Amino acid sequence: MIPKQTEKCVEMSEYITYRTEAGKMYWILLITTIVVISIIIMFLIIRFNISFPALAASAALILIIVMVAIPYGYKYTFEQDRLVVRTPFVINIMIIILTQYSFDTTKYILYSEVKKIVIRSDWPVAGASSNCVGIYHGKNNYSGISPKNREEFVKTLRERCPQAAFETKIK
Repeated sequence: MIPKQTEKCVEMSEYITYRTEAGKMYWILLITTIVVISIIIMFLIIRFNISFPALAASAALILIIVMVAIPYGYKYTFEQDRLVVRTPFVINIMIIILTQYSFDTTKYILYSEVKKIVIRSDWPVAGASSNCVGIYHGKNNYSGISPKNREEFVKTLRERCPQAAFETKIK
């Protein structure tokens, strides 16, 4: 495949998808969720005399959803002219439940609007990993993502957005 050079970006005809890397923040969130669910179960058993098996089953279901949603639900797809950042379905449902509003949480980042890319290891993103890539795009927009195979992801980003400035902040 031969890339076609345009004014601000390299166009490619293939789609490449990356998943999120689960790092320290994922495990902290998971342990916190287990502790909170355990406290809620104890409170409900003591206060309302609800059966333990029913509560344990509900808690296990919530825990499984959280475990799967974060590291496996986020997708970063390089399309023809944009990077598409998709959030997990479960998180979209949680947003609808908590806010009572439905909106698209998918981000579309046009390659031609990418101004700066910061490779960093000091700021956890999306509850996953601190090995992230910060993308400054459009008018004062920032998207932080933490893909698996960060080096390969950045290489693809460089190919598609040659106009972008690159910066590294790795501790």
